[in-house]
Amino acid sequence: MEFGISCNYHKGYQARHIVLEQVQGTPIESYSILPSYLYMLEQANHGTVTDLYTDSSNRKGSITTSVEKVFPNSFHGACAEHLEWNMVGHYGRNKALKQYF
Repeated sequence: MEFGISCNYHKGYQARHIVLEQVQGTPIESYSILPSYLYMLEQANHGTVTDLYTDSSNRKGSITTSVEKVFPNSFHGACAEHLEWNMVGHYGRNKALKQYF
């Protein structure tokens, strides 16, 4: 027990997730500034061309397809955050899910 604090792994992970979101912002906020970043990248690196295309209707499918295309020999597992969103989306936040997310 470090710093005199005791909590289980899942509560600690959840607290870390909340703090990181407060410090770094949400994924939606990050994606909203992406066009500005790409513009600045092009301005600072003459000759650089960027293209931003998002398909929010099939995020997991798009991510999987992209990873398979760029890294054909790599393994791609579903990330915990996407699993959480899917579980909460399908079942809502209930006592059983709270112990995991």
